[in-house]
Amino acid sequence: MLTSVIWLFVGLNERQSAVRASVREDMVWAAYQADREAARLIEATRDALTSGDVALVSKRFDLLYSRTQLLAQGSYAEMFGASSAVQDLAFAASKRIRDLVPAMDGLVADPSAFGSRYDDILQRANTARKATGDLLVATNAAINLVRLTEREGQLATYWRIGTSVAGLTFALVLIVTLLGGQLFHISRSGREMELLSRRNARIAKQAKSASAAKSAFLATMSHEIRTPLNGIIGMTELLRTSRLDADQIHQVETIRHSGDMLLDVINDILDYSKLEAGAVRFEPKPVDLHEVFEPIERMLLPRAESAGLQLTFQYPGVRVFADANRLRQVLVNLIGNAIKFTPAGTVEVHANVFGERLRLEVRDTGPGISSEDSRRLFREFSQLDSSSTRSFGGTGLGLAICRRLVEVMAGDIGVESVVGKGSTFWLDIPAGPIAEVAVASSRGQLALPNGFHARVLVVDDNAINRDVALGLLQKLGVVAEGAANGREAIASTEVSNFDLILMDMQMPQMDGLEATRILRASGLTIPIVGLTANAFESDRVACIEAGMDDHVAKPVTKDKLVSQLSKHVRASDVATTTEPTMAAVDEDYQQGLKEALGEEEFVRLVEEFVSSSESMLLQAEMAISEGLADELDRTLHTLKGAALTLGFRSIAEAAQAERSKELGLVAVSNIRAFCVAISTPPISKAPVAGAPAY
Repeated sequence: MLTSVIWLFVGLNERQSAVRASVREDMVWAAYQADREAARLIEATRDALTSGDVALVSKRFDLLYSRTQLLAQGSYAEMFGASSAVQDLAFAASKRIRDLVPAMDGLVADPSAFGSRYDDILQRANTARKATGDLLVATNAAINLVRLTEREGQLATYWRIGTSVAGLTFALVLIVTLLGGQLFHISRSGREMELLSRRNARIAKQAKSASAAKSAFLATMSHEIRTPLNGIIGMTELLRTSRLDADQIHQVETIRHSGDMLLDVINDILDYSKLEAGAVRFEPKPVDLHEVFEPIERMLLPRAESAGLQLTFQYPGVRVFADANRLRQVLVNLIGNAIKFTPAGTVEVHANVFGERLRLEVRDTGPGISSEDSRRLFREFSQLDSSSTRSFGGTGLGLAICRRLVEVMAGDIGVESVVGKGSTFWLDIPAGPIAEVAVASSRGQLALPNGFHARVLVVDDNAINRDVALGLLQKLGVVAEGAANGREAIASTEVSNFDLILMDMQMPQMDGLEATRILRASGLTIPIVGLTANAFESDRVACIEAGMDDHVAKPVTKDKLVSQLSKHVRASDVATTTEPTMAAVDEDYQQGLKEALGEEEFVRLVEEFVSSSESMLLQAEMAISEGLADELDRTLHTLKGAALTLGFRSIAEAAQAERSKELGLVAVSNIRAFCVAISTPPISKAPVAGAPAY
């Protein structure tokens, strides 16, 4: 510290010396400038006598006069003292220069009088030059004296600093000598601690590597398992919408149920690994309770009904400050367990607000849990019946995950149960501030509005996943196209307009994240949703940062697609495709019919088709209203065949598109629009250039 103070002092002293040296240099420079300008004034005055350049004399005097400011500003008094000879010479030089002012003012007013004023101006200029010369000599002499004095002072200062450093060095040597003895005694224990620390570091590194390898393995296995599972669940959903007999429906439902069970196991393992690694983020924000419960009702009501249970929800109309996703995850686990372990009766879900806290309860009429079993409910891999003959499967991680999630939310979770009377699982979390809102929830099945139209691009390198998504979208009445990688997706957007893009993350040639960045950089603003087998939070963040609007984990289901379409596609935003709004026709085929049948016969057949098509469309609407799927299919098949016979390709394609939809999604108006298009304009014998042909 003493050394630092000394060096600080030396630095400040050197800085002050530098400033003083700069001032001295300025004074010498000012004296030199004044002397030089006085000499130039004399030279200009003499030259003007022969050349007549009086203006140059005036200019030189102006420059000389400007130097008087530097001579009179007081720096000489500050450096050499107010009574010094240098300061007196500075004032004298300034006065001699000012003595030229009357003569120079007269010269400016009457340049022609230069000849008569020449001697006076030259004499005064010589006097000023002598004064500035004396000042320059005196300034240099004074500064040299000051430098000598300062150098002697600096030398004395350095001697004092050297003495101080020597004393400090002696003190440090003494201290080091005293500490040496102490260090010798602790060196052995220090070496032992270092060896122990190295061993612990190796163990920690191995544990960290093992944890990272486990996380990487789980992420890879998640992607690899979810990809084929997406195909299984998606294809069973497509099969379920086709015409199946009772046995086939049961078989499809069994496949779907098994796939859902496998997906639950995968989700439990991934959630537990994320919680164990501390990768779960708690993101509270204001949310209405009905927004938390509505998706749960849609998801679990069908499961409760198939189990013969009555599932009810009671919650107040309030807005809470909580993480809706984590809260929903805990509730789905608790309610799912209640449905699984309750053989008959009811499952009730209650939500109540107490001050700034939210209490949620899931009550069931199941067999109940003993107090001894209750103590191990929330442990990892713990099941009440762990025998090989147990009735229910599972990983034993569900309640452990719930406990950790509630702890992340700074809440408590527990169970109250009586054997033979049922159980009540509860959780209590802080949720303030809490505000009342109006509950306006519809508890019906998630569906698209009637007449919904959209154009969607599905980008996935896996053909099975792509076909599943395309098939489900077509069942929903949505026009869908596929692409196998990011490059194909970009090319598709350049030739077609879409209302929504479903983009996989991991693909060959160009992945979904890079493709999204390129599309956003090009100015594309339509919604892009990440549709991927990756289920980690980091993947969702990567999708959002790349420019995607949302992220949905596979497997793809109809409800997920309906949710994304409802969320991101509005009727006013539907893309305008490049296809004409009028009916597309096979012109070559129709021309062949005209040549074979004659123009008049062809026109008659078209008029007859227009008349009969309206009757078939009315029959189709009646079949829809009565729920007759087979009758509807036969009618649309007949309409498609008649349209193809006359070359009306767009009508046939529209009929086929409606045939592929579920009964409740068929829109006859989509076909009628094309039928009206061919009946409105007259059929000409030759197509007019630039006009559409029918």
